[in-house]
Amino acid sequence: MKYSLEQQDAGIVIRIEDAGGQASQFLDAVRNCKNADRQGCAVECGKVAAMEEASQGDAVILRMMPRAGERIEINVVRRCLKVLWKSCSVDETAD
Repeated sequence: MKYSLEQQDAGIVIRIEDAGGQASQFLDAVRNCKNADRQGCAVECGKVAAMEEASQGDAVILRMMPRAGERIEINVVRRCLKVLWKSCSVDETAD
């Protein structure tokens, strides 16, 4: 499985590819990241007002939109994804 991150305005877009059956487990972990008080993940996830999932071919796209007046920081999300990937026992490749 591999992923890439892109900052879009104050939000983040995560593109997950080559996930197979692991995407569901990982997305569940991302949705519950407020409970993962590691590496500042809970604080950053607390800035998220909404998450939208979409499919694009074989890829899964997850858009994280911030609460009003907040900005989701890509570097913190990148670090949190590494923590979440490990908790899901998923082999990662980050772009």
